[in-house]
Amino acid sequence: MLARRIPLSCLCLLLSLAPAVSAARVVARERPSRQTKARARAVIAEALAVAKRIGDEETREDALLKIVSPLSLIDVDRALALARRSKVEEGWPQDEIIGIAEDLAKTNPDKAIAIADSMGWETLRASALSLVAQALAEVNPARSRRVAAKILRLAHTIADGDKRAQAVSSAAYAFARADPATAVKLAKSIQDAGDLSHIVELLAETDPRRALGIAAGIRDNFYRAVALMEVSRALSRTQPSRAHAVVERVLKEAPGIKDGDLREGILGQCATELVKTGPTRAIRLARSIQKADDRGSILCQLAVALAKRHPAQAKQLIEEALGAARSITDGYYRDFAFSHIAYGLAATYPDKAFAVWRMIHSEPDRGMPLTAIFRQFAKRDLEGALAKAKRLENASDRTAALLVIVEQLAWTGKDDRALKLARSITDDSSRVEALCDVAAAMLSRRDNR
Repeated sequence: MLARRIPLSCLCLLLSLAPAVSAARVVARERPSRQTKARARAVIAEALAVAKRIGDEETREDALLKIVSPLSLIDVDRALALARRSKVEEGWPQDEIIGIAEDLAKTNPDKAIAIADSMGWETLRASALSLVAQALAEVNPARSRRVAAKILRLAHTIADGDKRAQAVSSAAYAFARADPATAVKLAKSIQDAGDLSHIVELLAETDPRRALGIAAGIRDNFYRAVALMEVSRALSRTQPSRAHAVVERVLKEAPGIKDGDLREGILGQCATELVKTGPTRAIRLARSIQKADDRGSILCQLAVALAKRHPAQAKQLIEEALGAARSITDGYYRDFAFSHIAYGLAATYPDKAFAVWRMIHSEPDRGMPLTAIFRQFAKRDLEGALAKAKRLENASDRTAALLVIVEQLAWTGKDDRALKLARSITDDSSRVEALCDVAAAMLSRRDNR
């Protein structure tokens, strides 16, 4: 899977349409009642017991890490201890710890900063502090600026030039929302085009003028286009004519992007912006994309964008997208294309998406769209979704669908049914995930306050 070429247009689709995923980190914004905490604690204890019984060490450690997020809602220190003792070698334990710090930033900034400061490597510490500062910017800009300044001081102590540059970029991200002028000043010293484009992304919503200035100065053609498109998306909400002008600039400069895949990905982004005001031109641009998987993905996005205004044309574009996917002779990439089309259609056309999903043969490509599809089924008709899930023949597919329904039951206050269904899941790791979803919902729903 890691070696697979991921079309940039498909990545844009994921970023723009991605729904919340099962077991996602949930922040409890108010303190839950003592009774709710007690029940959730019991569910988490049950999940912990199931996880510890898993025989395979790697699967067991992954399951234990799933418990960190809901546990952090009632016992931060215990959640941190669970993450820190993890034997998982990849970055997930560190991500969980940083996630806890980020979640705490608005309600307990001292604790959040202390957790971020505990990260070992300087660059990781800078990154964690940056996320805390970004979260703080919404509620306490002055404190956010102090954290950003702390990152900058840390950067100046790092001897290695590359690592120092990474820390300076983290400081710029931290300043972006609370002190845009300082972020712009730091950007002038940053050479990495990808880092500059991320600064633009953070600035674009609140200060598109400064964001545009940084984007225009990026030397790398591809990253300049990525950054300019971020500005265009931000401007489209309030200044559509300026947003259109930025897209026109990107189209004019796109031939300068040497890599064909990256160039077509940018053209796809332009098409999804142009469809808001000029559907005909957007469709023509999408049809000009040579690679069938990219073309199918973009046509799918255009169909979703046009679904309400031009339903007949939208359906035509869906068939055209499917035709592009069917034309791919390599089964590996054909499944990949169908997967992203099904995922993109899920929110607007769940029944059609389910039909497309059935065309996917590769199991790794089935999970992501199936989850998105069943989320819509469950919102529309929970009992019908449950019946559909139980009829799925493949055990992995059935489990993925049941996880979505457990989540939906829990978030609508049907805790007993959610727990019963979660306990019926035979795969231990998935049962842990389902129990964690129920606990997180219990602790985060307003009806449980």
